[in-house]
Amino acid sequence: MATAIGENIVVIDHDDDFIRAGYANPEYGPGVLAPASVRLASDATSDAIPPTRVIVDRAVTDWDALEAIYRHIFYKQCGWIEGEEGAALITEPLFTSKADRERLTQLMFESFNVAGLYIAEQPVAALYGVGKTSGVSVDVGFSTTDIAPVVDGVVVTAAATRCALGTVTTRDATRSLLGDAGAALSDDDVDAVRDATCHVSRSRDDALDASDSKTHVLPDGNVVTVDGAARRACVESLFAPDADKGGVSEASLRSVDACTPDQRRSVLDAIFT
Repeated sequence: MATAIGENIVVIDHDDDFIRAGYANPEYGPGVLAPASVRLASDATSDAIPPTRVIVDRAVTDWDALEAIYRHIFYKQCGWIEGEEGAALITEPLFTSKADRERLTQLMFESFNVAGLYIAEQPVAALYGVGKTSGVSVDVGFSTTDIAPVVDGVVVTAAATRCALGTVTTRDATRSLLGDAGAALSDDDVDAVRDATCHVSRSRDDALDASDSKTHVLPDGNVVTVDGAARRACVESLFAPDADKGGVSEASLRSVDACTPDQRRSVLDAIFT
């Protein structure tokens, strides 16, 4: 007997690097974290050729590959049975085109025969996740950061913005700060070093502290040591990437300033309460 739709809803949220998925009710299974990339059949046996990204700057570039990833998530990871598919809730990035939204809807119903589909705006879903309907969503992705004021569950589109900063920015900063050692590391190794050693400064004095170095052991046994200044600077690259271009904090301020007075009041009240 088919499962009731209320118990069979899969939520999918994607970015350039990973696709996150899982049941709306977490008791029905663990979450899924799948790379948003595929290796073409012609180079499937070659590790030297990097996988092809399916999503670039939050826009789908290969719908056939995305369908293959979704199929793996739905039927292999989440355990859907063909003919007994449930419903899907998929989050949509800022500035998604009408054509892409229609293509996704067509894909869900024609290829996966979903029982229902809801496409939620990522900024709104992010605020719902922390129990708010108003505020500012700052979504740091792989290559871009989306910033959107939200008032009563509605994105203030005129004030939303996207800046070309993301986790790849922190990767590049980490590699540069490591010098010759960083130049010899693969992207995955640099990411591992960053994730294991980076430090988010809580104050200006903390940002200037260079005393607490930290080490990370790579899978091949090599040890990478990151000094205190570099540990902080890799994260600070999101906030002050260079002297000519403002960071995420400046972009967030501009986004809030672009709201109407009433919208701005609602957004700021939500932030400080």
